[in-house]
Amino acid sequence: FVLTYKYKVQGKKTTEEEMNNSGELQLQKDQEWYIVRREVGGTRSRDTKDKFEKEFESVLEKNYSLIVIEPRTLGDDVIRWIKFGNFLHKSSVIANLGTLILLPLVPGHLTNYIPIPLGIFGISCAFVYNFSWQYDPCCKYQVDWYGEEITKVPSHELSTRSPVVLVRRNDIYRKVLHTSLSLVICSYFIWRIYKIYY
Repeated sequence: FVLTYKYKVQGKKTTEEEMNNSGELQLQKDQEWYIVRREVGGTRSRDTKDKFEKEFESVLEKNYSLIVIEPRTLGDDVIRWIKFGNFLHKSSVIANLGTLILLPLVPGHLTNYIPIPLGIFGISCAFVYNFSWQYDPCCKYQVDWYGEEITKVPSHELSTRSPVVLVRRNDIYRKVLHTSLSLVICSYFIWRIYKIYY
């Protein structure tokens, strides 16, 4: 597909003349939403995909509150990537909570086989999230599964009925949650090792 882009700034649409010499849009920070649009009838190529991904990365860095992705291929890739980040966060929280619940319930001789491996898994997920995923611009966005946010974009601006809609969210609370739980589990492991050797 030949990909074109347009965005809303004081009711105006961008055109190809508004692109700079490197082919990137002159993005502005005062706009609330951004539409990545595709036109049917273009050709697919690796160069087109690379250009699209580069433009999408530029859009993420501008911190729009709403990003609408019409090309389905990119939308699916973005959904999978955001799901991966959500998986790390939820797995860390569930595993660490499970560890805290099981520790006082599981007999001592089974501790090494159930709670401890579960806790290590939770800590590992939090570690990957905090030292890798949180630096990805996508971590600031979630998919609008219920179509509530798309109503902010005028319907005449859209050329597809099923775009992927990304909504910017504050992820500080989720980071604090899984990090706090991981620190509690780490403290328990350190205490346990201390008791064994000292």
